[in-house]
Amino acid sequence: MTNNINSTVRVHDVFNDGVQGDAIFKRLDSIPSEATKEVLPNSRTGEYVLAHSESGHNHVMERKPGMKVFTSPNPTADGLLVDMFFSTDVPVDIVHDRSYDTHDTLRLFPGIWRARSKQREYQSEEENRLAAD
Repeated sequence: MTNNINSTVRVHDVFNDGVQGDAIFKRLDSIPSEATKEVLPNSRTGEYVLAHSESGHNHVMERKPGMKVFTSPNPTADGLLVDMFFSTDVPVDIVHDRSYDTHDTLRLFPGIWRARSKQREYQSEEENRLAAD
């Protein structure tokens, strides 16, 4: 798995909900019926990119045996929001793929999960903007 060279990165165990920068992870009871499009890992690295960043780093997850990853076949209106669903029988690590100023690694425990990004940053009742990390 791609990992950064920062040896001070901590690993946080996540059993229900977790946040890593602009990526949000939430445990679900089941994968929604509309999530029918299977997502394949990167053919070169074997990782799933769960969130892209505007500064060139990604939030990635290594493929584990038996893992299934899906998304809706209809992209979101803004084209920036990642919305993936996956099931895993073993813990998986979500790594912030950057060698400096990195977010801690999240270890998601077995279950069904939803991964979303980008968050909306609240500015006022009339205006929101995409959050940046």
